[in-house]
Amino acid sequence: MTSLMEILYSKRFCLPSNYNHSSKKELIRNTNCLCGNYYHIACIFIGRGENLISGKKIEILSYGVNKYSDIDGIIPSIHAEYDAISKLQPLDKRGKKNLYRCNIFITRFSKGSKIGNSKPCYQCVLNIHNLPEQKGYQIKNVFYTDDEENIIKKTINELLEQENPYYSRYQRNYCNSKKNSRW
Repeated sequence: MTSLMEILYSKRFCLPSNYNHSSKKELIRNTNCLCGNYYHIACIFIGRGENLISGKKIEILSYGVNKYSDIDGIIPSIHAEYDAISKLQPLDKRGKKNLYRCNIFITRFSKGSKIGNSKPCYQCVLNIHNLPEQKGYQIKNVFYTDDEENIIKKTINELLEQENPYYSRYQRNYCNSKKNSRW
């Protein structure tokens, strides 16, 4: 069985789902992917987080990848978490109070195939909390990788209430430029 990490790794390089893992370096070198090889990949899933490595008893609802804006700023950047949420199929929850519970897993692969820190930025935490409800879902747990290749589990409330939330480079630069500009 292919592990969830291998599936996400193949998505990172836009590899076909049936590629041979033993020859991945050769395949990556020869891929015709024009997407820029995504760094962050997110998946929304049903199942226990303890099974993330094996992929057993996990049902993937959607995948998302980060996308960078173009030089002209016409095409906006998108974070993997937001992309995965936007790809969720809406559920018909008319008249029902209960939301469909699921989790999200975010990981980052470097160009050298090293797993890196993928803690969601504060705006993504807000999106993870608010947006799925519009489609009939509720994300309970957020799993992400750190620089030591560990998988960290946090509830959405823990991330919302953290004292020093993470802000993306854009958010830090944009907020600082807004503070320093005189309108």
